[in-house]
Amino acid sequence: MTPAIKKALEELQAHFPSLISWKEVSNGSFEVAVERLDLGQPYKQQDTWFGFTITPLVEYADVYPHFVRPDLSRTDGAQLGQAFQQNRSFYDRPAVQVSRRAKMSGPEYPVSPLLKLLKVHQWMLSQ
Repeated sequence: MTPAIKKALEELQAHFPSLISWKEVSNGSFEVAVERLDLGQPYKQQDTWFGFTITPLVEYADVYPHFVRPDLSRTDGAQLGQAFQQNRSFYDRPAVQVSRRAKMSGPEYPVSPLLKLLKVHQWMLSQ
């Protein structure tokens, strides 16, 4: 585990102490899942899990994409929208993919995995 990945996991653990799990998957990357984040309006579901991968390039690259529960749906019956791709999977979990790239990333524009997760979650709640 690189120092940057360790730092990112520690930040996530501090923010979500009993809700986060992770495991090493390949090439030094880590699969991360954060359970039971509140949703509410505009979604039928009250909460969701979020999944994403932290790679050894975490200091220089965007954390992309994120994944959420596979049955995600809106209370108004509308489609989820272009940023959502259904019938995907996050490792062994069925999922909906949420595509939200950081406009700028890299060492001059650092975006931690925690900050990116919070931004994606807030964006979903604003839809």
